[in-house]
Amino acid sequence: MTILLSLLFPILGFILQTYTRLFNKSFGVDVWTRLLETDHVRENNHKIPGKIAGQFIIEGYFDYPPVFPWLLSFFPKKLVERYQGVVAPFFDLLNNTLIFWIAFYFTQSIEVALFSQLIYTLTPVIALENSSLTPRSLGYLNFNLAFMSSLLWVYTGNIWFLTSSVVFTTLIFLSHRFAMQSLLFLSIFFSIYQKNPFYIGVFILGFVLATVTTKGYYLKVLKGHLYNIYFWIPNRMYRFAHQIRGLQNSNKKKDFVELVYTLLSKFAPITLIGTNFWVISAFVILFVNIFYLSFLPLSPIRFINDFSAWVLFFYFLGIPILMLTYLRCIGEGYRYLEMAALPTSIISSWIFFQLLVTPLGSLAVIGYGVMLALNLGLILSVHRTIIKDRNRSITSDMTNVFDFLNNQKEDYRILCIPHQNTTNVIYHTKHKVFVNADNPGLLPISVVYPIIKWPLTDTIEKYQLNLILLKESFAKIEELKLKSCREIFRSGDIVLLAVKGL
Repeated sequence: MTILLSLLFPILGFILQTYTRLFNKSFGVDVWTRLLETDHVRENNHKIPGKIAGQFIIEGYFDYPPVFPWLLSFFPKKLVERYQGVVAPFFDLLNNTLIFWIAFYFTQSIEVALFSQLIYTLTPVIALENSSLTPRSLGYLNFNLAFMSSLLWVYTGNIWFLTSSVVFTTLIFLSHRFAMQSLLFLSIFFSIYQKNPFYIGVFILGFVLATVTTKGYYLKVLKGHLYNIYFWIPNRMYRFAHQIRGLQNSNKKKDFVELVYTLLSKFAPITLIGTNFWVISAFVILFVNIFYLSFLPLSPIRFINDFSAWVLFFYFLGIPILMLTYLRCIGEGYRYLEMAALPTSIISSWIFFQLLVTPLGSLAVIGYGVMLALNLGLILSVHRTIIKDRNRSITSDMTNVFDFLNNQKEDYRILCIPHQNTTNVIYHTKHKVFVNADNPGLLPISVVYPIIKWPLTDTIEKYQLNLILLKESFAKIEELKLKSCREIFRSGDIVLLAVKGL
């Protein structure tokens, strides 16, 4: 019976994250990159591929964490393509189930465990992250399994937790770069916080095992990771700039993504809490430990204090990354709080049931009820946007463009504006596209991404490009400052421009 109960909210969360696919099956920018990675592994007999050329004008070597595409490669291509929208929610279902068993292990309360899951299920950023094909949920699952195993080994000395810690720490190196980077930071912090080098020690051991078991391939993944960071150091100011217009002046309309990130950056201490309101629960525990708060009859126990430290570390790590452009190369600051969704949910649930049997119980019910309702409303609002999305989905206009390109005898070398359409075009057509096959290849791509380095005609000539795929809802033809071009096809807001490449 307990096992069935542990699946209740994960299944509801799975439905909540996937129902948008009934209305928009092709949402997501990185979907096509992930599908291409899977194709490379599948075509190489489920082994790590070597050099990637073909349609990538900037050739390179496969340098992606292999676990995610390797798992998908065992399923037929058409099946993965058709059901790609349920992959990330499936791994999140497992993560949600893990939350139940961790909460139950520490509290021996089914009610606390179930309410933890409900809070997690209705955390907007979680639902948003799993709205398309992405390895993030797999990375987050490995992150939680790795760090919780380390924590439980320190608590109990149980050899099974030690084994689990080593296994999942090794897997995280091969699953997701950002999750690995986050585990590194958290391992350093907890080694200092608890004065116990075990956390950083098991991280180093995981790195060695990941390198040995892949016969050195992980070093290529690491090299790609470092190149990605290196790429964003000089481009940090333009991470969320408009590809054509660059950084928008205050008197001009900003790109939506740039506007949102600007607001997040300026008011980071407040806006970070806005991305996951339940972070406040960690501050409650902090204040209870520092001050005597008679109106909050809470007596935090060891795991609650450690969970709070986990949450607060990522909160205070995210603030400078959001506010200081020099740190943007190591990620988007608000994403670090996603790594604390598990402890945040459990702490919040524990506090609720502690307050429920006190005179503050009625206020707790009202407060938590309002927050859960607001979060559900925000999730549904975001999903409404996903259903209606045109910029990150395969529309009928884009399909018309693909059909036109695939019926052409001429071989095109295509520049995509916006750049996010590159792997989309590779996946759906036979033509070559100006995009990188690996992370070191980001350096030559920097002439057009994140912003175009003018004049654009120099890039066209250097790389012998002869076609531009332009979304006019993103930028107008005259903004490209081309000496000459010729429209050869148009469908809706998408136009194909023939240009002269030497």
